[in-house]
Amino acid sequence: MKNTIKVALGFAAGGALILLNQLRKRKQKEQNKFMAPDGNKYLKNEMYRNAEGEIFKNGK
Repeated sequence: MKNTIKVALGFAAGGALILLNQLRKRKQKEQNKFMAPDGNKYLKNEMYRNAEGEIFKNGK
């Protein structure tokens, strides 16, 4: 096999690995978010205040 083909395959494989890693990180980050009753998304263990002034903590 020619060296140019090997280099092209190496770049394609490296790019695919980078893309898959970014997709994995994005999915993992999305799983740590919780939907509040007001419709906003908050991270795990993040404190927020609702419209009535009550304080909540996600995950509890």
